[in-house]
Amino acid sequence: MNRILVALFITASTTAFAQAPAAPAAAEALKPNCGAKPEWPGRLASAGQSKLFDTQFKAYDACFRAYIEERHTAVRAAQAAAKANTEAANAAVAEYNVYVQMIRTEQGVEKEKAPERAGEKTIK
Repeated sequence: MNRILVALFITASTTAFAQAPAAPAAAEALKPNCGAKPEWPGRLASAGQSKLFDTQFKAYDACFRAYIEERHTAVRAAQAAAKANTEAANAAVAEYNVYVQMIRTEQGVEKEKAPERAGEKTIK
């Protein structure tokens, strides 16, 4: 009989854990994919070398600025999700507290006069 109860308990507990949503995996930060850095031709470069560098640098700069804006957008989205999750958790705690307080109020004097069980703490 005890084995059956233990088996039922294990089955029920694993089923409960299986239904719990999985924690999201930590997202790995994306690195910029802007290619090689343009080679600086130096101060004594010819006009053609300077013009080529300017063209390459503008493309490189635009790529990095787009990457930075993309990362900022991702951070803002993550912050909004974190805020929504925090608010949902706080609302759940508030709802739970109201429910528990209602139960305690309905129990009234009986709860206050009941002796504490060994190791049980009274929440006040």
